[in-house]
Parts: sequence; structure tokens; C-alpha cells
Amino acid sequence: MANTPENPVDDRRAVRVEIDRVSKSYNNQRVLDDVSFTIEPGEIFVIMGPSGAGKSTLMRAIVNLEKVDEGEIRINGLDAFKQQTHKLMHTAIVFQAGGLFNSLTVEENLGFYPREHRLYDRKTINEKVAYTLRILNLEGCADKMPSQLSGGMRKRVAIARSLIIEPRLLLFDEPTSELDPVSAANITEVIGTLREEYDMTSIVVSHDRELAASIGERVALMGSGKVVMLDTPQKLAESEDPEVTAFLKPSINCNNPRFRQNLAC
Repeated sequence: MANTPENPVDDRRAVRVEIDRVSKSYNNQRVLDDVSFTIEPGEIFVIMGPSGAGKSTLMRAIVNLEKVDEGEIRINGLDAFKQQTHKLMHTAIVFQAGGLFNSLTVEENLGFYPREHRLYDRKTINEKVAYTLRILNLEGCADKMPSQLSGGMRKRVAIARSLIIEPRLLLFDEPTSELDPVSAANITEVIGTLREEYDMTSIVVSHDRELAASIGERVALMGSGKVVMLDTPQKLAESEDPEVTAFLKPSINCNNPRFRQNLAC
């Protein structure tokens, strides 16, 4: 059966995301400038770039938290600016801060959304919560409060909560920010292995170069609201484009007296 806007059927759960000539301005400042690319079903796609590049605005537009001035975003052919599309596609997002309810236990956090929206019966919710905690090695944390968890564990709980609805499209907002290197590596590994359990498309918004190189199948490097380069991590690493190398291989100005005495320039 054909996959059309009227009949969004596919032979897999993972979705295709099409971003078509999207532009957005704030107070006459262009934050997204004619952005176009397609994310294939099942792909782990990384959107990265420096602060102010437009990556977070684009992510918010994909999940209908931000309207754009021009262009279209489609998920399996359906308008991403209609909330019904995200209900059909089980879109989920893991926010940078996690967004956990501090007054609820880990187990209660995971079960909150499906319980409030009556997605499943109580027995099914309990089974899904237990399974998801097991997948993310969080079984011993079910009765703990978020305040009792490390930063890395809170990130994993936030991911687990998003997985409860079995998303077809899952977005991660700066998943390794504010984490120590060991916790960041753990979260990177979790994101990279989720497809073994869930057939879904993953979009990771990050400035973490190591994360992009480790799990990104393709990376869109953004700068000043535009896509500077879109390719595999290897191709980006090999690029000699000044804007690409400035982000991937930053250097300290040896002429700056604040650093000169500590650098072998």
C-alpha cells in the first residue's frame, strides 16, 4: 500500500523526515535560512553546530513547538505543523534538562504520560515500564526520586520515559551536555544501540563532536541558520572547508597574551 499523506502506511515503523526550504526570523534576524534536507527512515541523524547556528530552532520546528516563516516539514508525507501527525508517528523528544517530575519516582515518571492519556491499561503500563527500565539498565532505580540520581542516570530516565510510547521518531536535545566524559560516552552508546530494540528514526541535536563521530550516520553541520555541510562524519572530518574545520578542529589564538605563556606556539 502506498505511503501518502492520506494513507501514512509504511512497511516499517521508522519515519522519513523532509525539511523543505525552511526559514525563520526573530526581530529581523534570520535564524533559519532556506534549510532543506531529508532524513531517511531508521537513520541516526545529527544536527550540530555552534551556539546560535539555528539547530535548536530547527528541532523545535520539527516537533511543532516552533512555527516557521517559510517552507514545509513533512513526516512520512504528513504536515509536521499539525499535532495529529505527531500522534500518528508517536513523536517523542528528550529535552536537554530531562524534564522529569521531581515529586515522582523514576517508575512513576515513566508511567505518567501513558496513564494520564489512557494509552494502555494499568497492567500494560507496568509491563512497559519494567521492560524499558531493564533495557536501559535502570531496574535498581525504579523507586528512587530524580534528586537521588546522577546527571547521567537522569538523562537515561528521560530517554526511558520517551521510549514508553514506542516512538517512530525520537529527538534528542543536547543529550550529553553537562555530563562528565564517562556519562557522556554512556549516553552516546545508549542512543547508538536503541535501534536494536526499537524501529525508529533518531534526530540528535548536539554540539558534541565525539557523539556525532560515534553514532551519526549523517551529520548536518549548521552555521548562521544555513546547512554548511551535510555528509558522513568521516567526510566532514576530511573536509578542508574553513567553516567546517573551524568547528571540528578549533584552535586557540597563540597571540592572545592570556594563553601565550601556557602554550607551545
